[in-house]
Amino acid sequence: MFGARVALFARHIPDDLCLLSGEERLTWSMLNARANRVANGLRSLGVRRGTKVAFLFRNSPEFIETNLGIQKLGAVSVPLNYRFVAGEIEYIVNNSDSEVILLDREFLPEVQRALPNLKGVRHVVCQGESVNRGPEYAAWRDSHSPREPRVKVPESDVAALLYTGGTTGMPKGVVLTYSHFLKDMDMATRALDAFLPPWGKSRSGEFDRRLAFGLSTRLAEMVKALQKPEFQGTPLVIDQAHSVISLVAREGRLHAYRGEPPGPHFRMSVRGNVPIEMGKLLAYIWSKRPFARLHVIAMALRKKVRVTRNTIPFLKAVRAISEGGRTEHKTILGPPLFHGGGYSFMCTWIIAGGGALLLLSKSRFDPQEVVDILRREKPAIIFLVPTMWKRLLQHPPLRELDLSGIATCVSGAALLPGDIKKQMLQVFPNAIVADVMGQTEMSPAVSMNIDADIQMVQERCIGPGLPGVEIRIVDEQGRDVPSGQPGELIYKAETIMAGYYKDEEKTKKAIRDGWFHSGDLARRDEEGLIYVLERTGECINSGAEKIYPLEVEELLAKHPAVEEVCVIGVPDPEWGEAVRAVIQPKPGATVTEQEILEWCKGKMAGYKKPKSVRFAEQLPITPVGKVQRAKVKEMFRQ
Repeated sequence: MFGARVALFARHIPDDLCLLSGEERLTWSMLNARANRVANGLRSLGVRRGTKVAFLFRNSPEFIETNLGIQKLGAVSVPLNYRFVAGEIEYIVNNSDSEVILLDREFLPEVQRALPNLKGVRHVVCQGESVNRGPEYAAWRDSHSPREPRVKVPESDVAALLYTGGTTGMPKGVVLTYSHFLKDMDMATRALDAFLPPWGKSRSGEFDRRLAFGLSTRLAEMVKALQKPEFQGTPLVIDQAHSVISLVAREGRLHAYRGEPPGPHFRMSVRGNVPIEMGKLLAYIWSKRPFARLHVIAMALRKKVRVTRNTIPFLKAVRAISEGGRTEHKTILGPPLFHGGGYSFMCTWIIAGGGALLLLSKSRFDPQEVVDILRREKPAIIFLVPTMWKRLLQHPPLRELDLSGIATCVSGAALLPGDIKKQMLQVFPNAIVADVMGQTEMSPAVSMNIDADIQMVQERCIGPGLPGVEIRIVDEQGRDVPSGQPGELIYKAETIMAGYYKDEEKTKKAIRDGWFHSGDLARRDEEGLIYVLERTGECINSGAEKIYPLEVEELLAKHPAVEEVCVIGVPDPEWGEAVRAVIQPKPGATVTEQEILEWCKGKMAGYKKPKSVRFAEQLPITPVGKVQRAKVKEMFRQ
């Protein structure tokens, strides 16, 4: 399924840049050939449709080509967290029934410690070194054919087992099909449409300006065609079945609306999964192959895409602009690819296609690497997690760059504080901030909040939820709570996981009557916007009051000496629990417990204020930048 998409772009835009990592640059044809070699190599090892294959790489071409090679055979990808130690590797590889492991030499010591207990593993393929159960990765890959394996992989097949963080015991294997990822992408597309103003109206001048700029970077050739004298002022209507968007160029500027304008226009109707069909259409338009237009005709005959008669001259203009040499759409990707957010974003990039993915290649996040890529590659999109955004914004060389070409700043994996959003909107003058919330079990996105106007930023707001996701906020008895009251977020959608692998009991506990129970506490306002408060098990009960650690952490994070903070509840003989703040000071900063306690006065209610403060050189964090509250409790609860 995903492999077929890469093959499509390899046929039609073979020489376009698709992947950059450090000094390594791959085109679509190069990536497809490498993925095919991996697939044919795995086939020689006995991998077939449904076989589980584990792999352990950092964000790199090897991660992506291995994932694609596995899926080109209809096998199941099992990406491993590169911070796992031997015991965790042993558990997941055995639990997933993986028969092959591919990895980088960096992780070989931990894998070798686990290897004696990996009874189902028949082959180990290691980048940079051959081991007793298999060959060296690059030599093995390059010794096999680059021809397409030609295995039909339906959307209903399992694409991946993604293992969750294991905050309540060992990690759980989330079973996700191709259909889950495709539907999640389609819902995200619909959500973007919903933020557009109705035809001819404006919600906020700044908001609409940035949103239109974002669309112009994604549909660059179409926008250039709309700006030609013969087309300028005539709207392009894209009817996507579930929604209609209209683009029109006036006086050199793009305007984007939701809904259909009156009067003459160009029309393009898209049926089915919008990212898939639009990706195909653009690939054929961009193509240098002589018969690419026949593919467009075939799409029309299959009723996937239809155009009106007057749209054909417009599409010819788009093709002419493409043939003149187009600029690749580039995206910086920071989150680890084994994580639900990073993995799903990679899938979106593969399905939509036509652009280049710029991977951060260093083993630890370095804001200077992002600055160097921004200066050299001029990307349009940046996807980082909140801690990465915070460090990047604190990096002075960022302010020296021309950042006017950045169209979208994406954040996920953890809640993005409002003050960070405001800084992002100030530093990136034309960008929107897309704050995506989700869980691996939901494939993963459930909501996306778009910010484009500093005055409209709301703290902890995650938006109304994606179209196609039903959201309720319920009490402990499963009853809906009134607006403004806290409760647990539960979801119903076609993107709910197929289940936890080989764990029916935990699956039944998580999915009840068709609703996935998230474990997140939230409230909903009168306008239907949702605000996240905390995880259900992390609320601190002090006396008769409930205290949400996230709220206290947001305030403490504003102290000039605080780099990271984690708030926990500790035993208290009088109140049951008391609030304790565990703080990682900024490098070179000196701060005392008394200073923090004094600083809190007047900034929050008395019962929320920390009763004690502890300091740590480094708080334990996950690869996506979340502080590991459970570990902080173990270390600082006494």
